Amino acid sequence: MGFKLSGITKNKNVRMNNIRNHKKIIILALISMLCLVVFTGCIPNGYTRKEKNTFLKEARKMAAAYLESTYSGAKVKSIDINTAVENMEYVLTEFATGQFSWQGESYRFVVDTGTGEVYTSVQLENVKELLCEMLLMDFGIDSHEAAVVNCNIRYLQGGGPGEGQLNWGWVEERNVFPEGKTAGELVLEILTDERAYSLDIDIQYKGGEIPQEILEEEPFVLTLEDIGIYHVAEDYELYEGERGYAFLPCLSEEFIQCSYKDDTAEYVRNQVLERDNLRVVYNAYERTRSHETISEKTIDERNIDLTVRDDYIALSCTKEHFRMYLLTTDRKIAQNYLYAFDYAVSQKKPRKGEWHAQGDYYIYSGPKDSETPYAFNSLKEEKNVIFSEENYHIF
Repeated sequence: MGFKLSGITKNKNVRMNNIRNHKKIIILALISMLCLVVFTGCIPNGYTRKEKNTFLKEARKMAAAYLESTYSGAKVKSIDINTAVENMEYVLTEFATGQFSWQGESYRFVVDTGTGEVYTSVQLENVKELLCEMLLMDFGIDSHEAAVVNCNIRYLQGGGPGEGQLNWGWVEERNVFPEGKTAGELVLEILTDERAYSLDIDIQYKGGEIPQEILEEEPFVLTLEDIGIYHVAEDYELYEGERGYAFLPCLSEEFIQCSYKDDTAEYVRNQVLERDNLRVVYNAYERTRSHETISEKTIDERNIDLTVRDDYIALSCTKEHFRMYLLTTDRKIAQNYLYAFDYAVSQKKPRKGEWHAQGDYYIYSGPKDSETPYAFNSLKEEKNVIFSEENYHIF
């Protein structure tokens, strides 16, 4: 009898363990599926293709009617849905976005199918120009030539129809504005209505130096979150172009970046080292504010080590965490030294880098997957080495 009870108890324990194991497997599977959904973006659609097409047909009709009546000759070029995520599914919102052509130019639009309102980017360039002028003036910067190289004006989540806001939910659209207002009226709203707008902007200019007092000042624009101001050297042209070029500090004599949301600011002044047809631009002075704490860092030419040989170029700094940029006017150098080897990343295989033409210079961008394109991040006792194509395997 004891034997039978022992056997039953043993079998029961086995079954319980099996059940627990099955539960663990199910739970792990559910967690894995959830992680797959979150990290791969494989969230299912909560609408059918027919529902999508029906919605887009109505949205296109609504947008086209408004645009053609307001901007004579305007034509809708493209339109697509805006979605939000609810209960782990993509769902249709009331908004559709697209592009339309008018007088030879292309503009963006958003249509709210619930209210019939249309928002466009027609005023964007005028708004950017006014914002640039007002911000530089308020920062006390004497500028005789300036350009906005990056601008994100967005509506904040919240509010609803009738409150002067776009009720985006999880949907975010940038640089489109309510219709029927002048650029001046829009700028006034953008700078003062912190419930409806937030702003981050980057400006390049020629003129007087950047006043360092900016670092101590509180934000004067309620909606301003981030701003970058770049004082461009006189021998460079102002431009609006590819983002990577637009933010190259090596094209600027000094620059400041402020994040009012996090209450941080960084002022940088560059110096130039020229040797063997190469130019190294490095951050000679950095002044950083984090909340109420201000710190300073300096380096000079003695801290920079530039070695140029037929088989490689080596660049390093005896101090840590300073950014350096390498340029040349010699096309042969740009064609010959094509491979980058970063000791901090790998000592096995070199990673290919590139030179990009900008004005009279070729700027070395380093490996394509670098977190800071174009910049060599200085790590003490380590070198950034660019090999010639024939000798990149030297080490």
